[in-house]
Amino acid sequence: MKRLLLFPFVFLYNTIKKNILKTIWIALAIIGFHFSQGYSEDVIESKTATHVIKTGKNYIYFFEAGDNRYSTMVFNRPLKNNTYVYKDTRGEYIWLQALGWVSLIVLVICFIVGISGDDTAAWEFDECFEKSLSFLIDCEFEDNKFYYFALGRLIRKSDRQVSDHYRNMANELNIHSFSDILNCPKFMTRSQRRGKLLDELV
Repeated sequence: MKRLLLFPFVFLYNTIKKNILKTIWIALAIIGFHFSQGYSEDVIESKTATHVIKTGKNYIYFFEAGDNRYSTMVFNRPLKNNTYVYKDTRGEYIWLQALGWVSLIVLVICFIVGISGDDTAAWEFDECFEKSLSFLIDCEFEDNKFYYFALGRLIRKSDRQVSDHYRNMANELNIHSFSDILNCPKFMTRSQRRGKLLDELV
């Protein structure tokens, strides 16, 4: 049961390990979009005029510049509350947004190429899932026989030990899904039955 609870994490680990470059692009997209929100898209600064003069259709606004000096700005319409508000996009926001969008585009391209049949661009979830199923498989040796179990079911009894080729025992035992495991019969070796009895006594 403990192994079954850990299975999602094993599957996630195998998926990341198999798709390390795509995982890096996902991380970069998340970093770009998330941390760009820490910077306002527009830095808003404002200054309020001390004097306003209307000349024809224009409005001349006088702003204090220090040391009894003033700067002037001319507008063809009045400013709200005599306050000039201007905006400037921050470089950090642009850089992080660009990082996020470039990463997202790369991921979309990989997804499209993967659908078209290119295994190098596909996520290969089936292979990762099958490899993760190997984590659920346990082997016991009793009466000169090798017993392979998963989720309390006997997958195979063999005179020889199954080769754990490339650490994908599930493939060697022809296990490709949970259904394959659940279709196997329930079975316990003598040592498993003794262990169960001891657990019940305790």
